[in-house]
Amino acid sequence: MKKKAFTLNELLVVIVIISVLASLLLPSLRHAFMLSRALSCANNLKNNYMAATLYSGENNDWCVPAHMTWSGVEITWVNLLSGVNVWGGAPFSANYGLLYSGRNLTEGTQVCPNEELPFSPTVFPYGHYGINSYLGTCNSYYLSSAQHDFYLSKRWPSIKRPSIAIFVGDTVRRDSPHINNIRFFGMRHGTVGSDDRDPSAVAFPNDLTQSYANLIFMDGHSGKTNYTNASNTSAPVSSTVLPAESYFLYAGIAN
Repeated sequence: MKKKAFTLNELLVVIVIISVLASLLLPSLRHAFMLSRALSCANNLKNNYMAATLYSGENNDWCVPAHMTWSGVEITWVNLLSGVNVWGGAPFSANYGLLYSGRNLTEGTQVCPNEELPFSPTVFPYGHYGINSYLGTCNSYYLSSAQHDFYLSKRWPSIKRPSIAIFVGDTVRRDSPHINNIRFFGMRHGTVGSDDRDPSAVAFPNDLTQSYANLIFMDGHSGKTNYTNASNTSAPVSSTVLPAESYFLYAGIAN
């Protein structure tokens, strides 16, 4: 007995049904994919926080410095927590657990899965995450500025409110390992694609409310912020020379 073949109308109906189901499922799958990347990013930040606590425990409770120059050599918090000396020679310190393989290998816990640009000597040389500048930087440019006192190195017990003091977060800065302005946060989560702003222009994020940066705070809990929320932070005490867009980063450190 000859089997009956599908008619053209029946095939079209099947195709339409499949298309409708796909259109319903794809947003959910995309959301799940974005969420998994954001969670991976948060885990990287947690790992780097743990490395910083080990460093502090072995260095009289001092927070790891964001950026400094020692005997003419540039050293960052990434170098100190990973032990990697990108200039060659002996490591700057022990490896405290931050996973970083240098400026030419995009791997380890300084990689944000939602950032499309790889590491290089000139673009994200120290990774996709930046430390809070106000925890302390010995870089001469900052220490010679009018905001000198805000950049002095801090000891961990001196942080007044660690639950709101930021340790590290996503950064869009491609030439610096630390963040001193909320426009430097990499708002690469919550939307499709990486944050492709020009960091040299200190531009506003493309999306002020939906896109967000992952953060980890000085008490170890994870969080996130969008630009709008971060910009609504009240002025800290003695902030006459501190820019308004730095309030969020300075919050909890000294007040």
